[in-house]
Amino acid sequence: MNDFKHVSVQKDNAIQLLNIKPNGIYVDCTFGRGGHSIEILKKLNESGKLISIDKDIEAFNYYKSNFEKHDNHLFVHDTFSNLEKILDSLNINFVDGFLFDFGVSSPMFDDGSRGFSYKSEGPLDMRMDQRQKIDAKFIINNYSDKELAMLFKKYGDIKNPYYVVKEIIKSRSDKPILTTIDLVNIIRKSVSIKELNKKKHFARQYFQAIRIEVNNELYEIQKAIIAALKRLNSKGRIVTISFHSLEEKEVKKAFKSILNHEYPKELPVNNIKNEYKIINIKDKWATDDEIQKNHRARSSLLKVIERN
Repeated sequence: MNDFKHVSVQKDNAIQLLNIKPNGIYVDCTFGRGGHSIEILKKLNESGKLISIDKDIEAFNYYKSNFEKHDNHLFVHDTFSNLEKILDSLNINFVDGFLFDFGVSSPMFDDGSRGFSYKSEGPLDMRMDQRQKIDAKFIINNYSDKELAMLFKKYGDIKNPYYVVKEIIKSRSDKPILTTIDLVNIIRKSVSIKELNKKKHFARQYFQAIRIEVNNELYEIQKAIIAALKRLNSKGRIVTISFHSLEEKEVKKAFKSILNHEYPKELPVNNIKNEYKIINIKDKWATDDEIQKNHRARSSLLKVIERN
């Protein structure tokens, strides 16, 4: 297999917590550049099976160049929110483990032509699945001022986005806003000196909000995890790696929906064993050593749930 530079976040911790059985069935719901998938494959025997999912065509191309020789490994070019349809199409009823590594893969950020980065010039795109029609350019040039303000508040946690929104509306009335740097310059003109001097980039939260909207990320997370919970084998586990509070809230919401069953008052609830349990882990966050090697790991948070 060809070597690749991309380093998967919390790789060792995540693989260990999947508790892999050599003959089990596992799903890597966010293939990226295969960092987690290759580690799962190392632990499987010929009877084991790995399904990797990714909606990014570049991930599919990477799989074809580097992974196709594994007979027990299948790649599905689709979004993980279609998890149940994917499993049904493969005649798989239950799975021994699901791994989710949310957010944008490093190669997407590093490729300026994908439009995810506020640090490099590129088209306002931000689509993880380039087959879809709606991109960042459409949102910035067509959403109303109210829609943009709501978007930045909800997905960027920006308390007062109105100066930036006003400048976007003004700029696009003269000519369309087409590139990442065009948008960065608009934001730079509109935020306070205090914001400009912060350690974290002043455009970071705006780009995050647009990206989440373009890819419908939070809905996809919620739908996929609930599907995974339904299709999990006994003693099977779901491992999630999230990168910000909005992703983490969706994970908690999905887990809570399955853990907090409402039982009729007349039933002896104490005798009812919950079907799922959270696996409490000591090292939820990336280590200092990993963060030094991979800056993206600094905000990663790992959670695990198991079916009894």
